Amino acid sequence: ISATETGLVQAWKGGTGDLSWQREYGEKVLDIVPTRGSATSVLLLREKEVESRNLAGKIEWQLSAKDLSPEARYIAATTSETSENSVCLLASTKAGAVVQKADFSGKVLEKVDADFELRSAKDAMVVDAHLVVLADGALSVHPICATGESQSIELLKPKSGSWRLQPWQQTKGVFAITDGVSTSVFSFGGSAGLRQLKSLDQVAVVGPVFGVSDDETGQLVALAFAKAEGTQIQLMDPASGNVQPAVSIRGYTATERGESQLLLVHELRSGEHRAVISAADHSLVGIQSSKVIWVREEGLATIQQADLYSRHTTADKRSEDKSLGAQLANLPVHLAELLKAPFEILTYLSSVIMARRQRKETGLLLLPDATVPFSSEELRDFGADKLILAMSNAPKIFALQATTSEVVWTKYLGPLDPKCTSAKAKGGLDPCVPWMQLLPSAASPHAELVVITPGLGHQKVWWMDPLTGAVLREETMPRDISAVMPLPQGKTLHTHPLMLIDSQGGLQTLPKDAAELQEAAGKVFHWEVDTVNQVVQGFAVPKDGTKRPKKLVPIWNMELGSLAEKILVAATPQHRQWDHVPVHIKGDASILYKYINPNLLAIVSEDTSGLNLYTLDAVTDICFI
Repeated sequence: ISATETGLVQAWKGGTGDLSWQREYGEKVLDIVPTRGSATSVLLLREKEVESRNLAGKIEWQLSAKDLSPEARYIAATTSETSENSVCLLASTKAGAVVQKADFSGKVLEKVDADFELRSAKDAMVVDAHLVVLADGALSVHPICATGESQSIELLKPKSGSWRLQPWQQTKGVFAITDGVSTSVFSFGGSAGLRQLKSLDQVAVVGPVFGVSDDETGQLVALAFAKAEGTQIQLMDPASGNVQPAVSIRGYTATERGESQLLLVHELRSGEHRAVISAADHSLVGIQSSKVIWVREEGLATIQQADLYSRHTTADKRSEDKSLGAQLANLPVHLAELLKAPFEILTYLSSVIMARRQRKETGLLLLPDATVPFSSEELRDFGADKLILAMSNAPKIFALQATTSEVVWTKYLGPLDPKCTSAKAKGGLDPCVPWMQLLPSAASPHAELVVITPGLGHQKVWWMDPLTGAVLREETMPRDISAVMPLPQGKTLHTHPLMLIDSQGGLQTLPKDAAELQEAAGKVFHWEVDTVNQVVQGFAVPKDGTKRPKKLVPIWNMELGSLAEKILVAATPQHRQWDHVPVHIKGDASILYKYINPNLLAIVSEDTSGLNLYTLDAVTDICFI
């Protein structure tokens, strides 16, 4: 059973993977808890309600938080440690935390005020039948559906940022916390109580080890941590804290994948171990012993931006793209070489065309149900010379072959700052959202992919080769930038210069002090849409003799707020044609000339009468509609 962030709950058959049932709640599902006494039911926990469903999707019973108090909300749910026929629900009210105990028919057995204070659900999680709370530099464990007393331990000062809880994965009495640089593993229960088992100098994840023995008393747990050279997995005994020698897995690195997030290890009767790891880039990897046997790029399900880039035969030969589409897209170049060596035609055809052409899907990272075209006609019809450049929420960039879905290259942009989950954009560029654009355009034969990595106060700007993903140049992004604009590329720079506009209208460039800004003075214009004050403004880069421009100057203003209108969206045309055709011949043989004003700005607003569309010249403020 799975739940998405939007509240879609789906049940899948374990043997076939077929969808059994699904339910859309329209709100976040906090947790899915299988009941111990009945293997055919699960608890679905939401803030205002908890319900029990069997695996066929039929609802058995439900409880509402309003029965406790109007403002009450559920925080956690767990099955009882002492009874197989009851569950415990932890709720937060104005008076404090409350534990509600119910049987498997939904009948409330008792309601008890908790003897601890819970400030925020973000700093707490359920481990077995206990609540682990991280607050004020201390770690506490409170029984909510178990016997025993609360326990607490003071934490050392974090090496970076603050401590946060790592996801718990059914490792009995064992959990971990991290500060983004190091990890501490803890356990509780038994005579030793709450104690620290191990401290690691890297971010690690703790996962269960399922073996052939059902004896949980001696069950090991697994630790996984990603490094620049690969991922390492260690098995640890929770009773003593002793660890076995680490197993290194090459080919699944922190640089390409980020930190490990989830871990599951299966121990076979032969003693061999198989593992599944989920990483920060939303990828899943299957590992057998010390080898990667498969990788799934689940980040492709969260694409937030995509563009097409054409492989041109005149492109820079520094690229070494060896994918199927790239090889066949370069056939015109190979044919030209044939004319220079007519007596080597047979050798050329056998060594270049036949040898490099892949007729099998083995080795290609294809999407499900994708087929590989085997003729140049098929590739030409579907655009074999094009790459799909896509950005996922991870954040990660994928370059996909347009016709076969083959993954040509990927680039992980680094982990998101934990503060980004609560930070709100103040306008302009959101530092928590990655930015990507092809410059000068996707239609250019010599384009560069410019990427701004996400981060609060430590963003980077990369100029990348769209064909290989290689970083050609890297710069540090200044703070408080509200807009980024490309400047006309000069003859001296290899990378495309950028003009940066801060919140006060000040001008900066990357690379720093680029001469193109002064050369473009008087010829570069900028527009801004203020959706708070409902104003559209136009600016220009001023030209003042030989002085370098330092600030934008306003040239026009369009107020829609005075007309009681609300701006919904604004857009400009983009050049995405690879083979420019200036005219279109209509069915009656007449000619229709294609013309789009490069400075066109379209604005959609709404008022009491409906939607309004404005199209205007962003330089002259001439309104066409």
